[in-house]
Amino acid sequence: MDEFMNVYIPGDQMLAICTFVQPNEGGTLMTEEDIRKVLSENGVVYGIKDDAIARFLADRKYDEEYIFAVGDEMEQGKNGEIQYHISTSHEIVPKMKADGSVDYKDLNLLNSVQPGFVLATMTAPLSGKDGKNVVGEVIPAVSGKPAVFSYGKNIKVSEDGMKLISEITGNASIVGNKVFVSEVLEVAADVDLSTGNIDFVGSVHVHGNVKGGFCIKAKGEVIVDGVVEDAVIHCGGNVIVKQGVHGMGRGEIITKGNICAKFIESATVSAGGVIESESILHSQVDAKEFINLIGKKGLLIGGRVQTTGSISAVTIGNEMGTTTLIEIGFDPKMKKEYDEIRGRKIEIKESIESVGMIVANYKMKTKKGVKLTEEQTKEFKQCLQKLQFQQKILADMEKKEETIKELLKKQTTAGVSVTGTVYPGTTISIKDIALSLKAKEDHTKFVSDGGEIIKKPL
Repeated sequence: MDEFMNVYIPGDQMLAICTFVQPNEGGTLMTEEDIRKVLSENGVVYGIKDDAIARFLADRKYDEEYIFAVGDEMEQGKNGEIQYHISTSHEIVPKMKADGSVDYKDLNLLNSVQPGFVLATMTAPLSGKDGKNVVGEVIPAVSGKPAVFSYGKNIKVSEDGMKLISEITGNASIVGNKVFVSEVLEVAADVDLSTGNIDFVGSVHVHGNVKGGFCIKAKGEVIVDGVVEDAVIHCGGNVIVKQGVHGMGRGEIITKGNICAKFIESATVSAGGVIESESILHSQVDAKEFINLIGKKGLLIGGRVQTTGSISAVTIGNEMGTTTLIEIGFDPKMKKEYDEIRGRKIEIKESIESVGMIVANYKMKTKKGVKLTEEQTKEFKQCLQKLQFQQKILADMEKKEETIKELLKKQTTAGVSVTGTVYPGTTISIKDIALSLKAKEDHTKFVSDGGEIIKKPL
């Protein structure tokens, strides 16, 4: 038996793997020409490795696989990219001074731009390179896809299509992947009788105070260099109050973004992100992400504070035992909805009971053969419809209540960290577990573990 060669081509046809069978005594050895002929007969016509064939001919081994052909891999193209030349971060982190105080003067979240400012630059996509397998078939390359600018008003695209350019003086921002430039409303002094209430599509920068009784509504950020009194601020971006909030029980700040204020006192404050302040006093506060009491004071006294995430502070409560309620581990809005459902259920059940008695009375009369008057028949039908409608509402409410209840039961890693002292009068609730402190604790973290709130030293 002469020496012969087996050829194996894997499924992707990028290799030709060969093995040899040793000849019997007196059998004929294969030549280079024989090897190439067998490769060709098996369809291998591209990427043949002369050095591999030569290596076999110089040192024949029959227990080894030889790769005699290798195809060229296709090189993937590269998608076009967009580089933004404005800040894409929405974090509000005030600078901490060496002495532990917080610098609120160096907070400028506005990306101020002028006409002609290049907001973003696009790079062109790169074409790929075709490949070829060992049987000579071309593997088409997939070219990169071009990037696409997404932008709002007051922006134009350069003539070559590769740049986004601002057309106005304003504030640039990125929401998702869409670039916006909105005019920034600069209020040189206070928001008061001289300005009236403000309702603006962009961002608002107040260089003075926001006086009591006035309102700011903005789709962008709101920055107040002074104090916010018992005023109202509603906006879609971050809120910075450099000299603090003195709400007097009537002030309100609600935003989809973050809130950073020197202090918050006697106010209702709600953030879709983070809340950071040196002190929160006697306020109703909720943040979807977390609440951080910063600086030397890091003080939280009185009111109710809610957040999905954790709370960190230096001091919570005081020697007087002021009632301070802390609720963490759930979305404050979800908890509010849960409480509202429970309250509404009581009303619905009372109504169902009342209407049900009327319906039952009419059913009993008709069962006894009593003929109802036209007015009674009308009332019967109305009450029956109302009863069925309210029963459906109650069923939907109970289903929603159970869904939220299950979410509230889920384990959370959120905790309350106190680097100083937490005083009696403080109640900490983590989801549906509550702990009322009877004695002060120092340097402690409160977390949920095994269905109870436990204390860990910091």
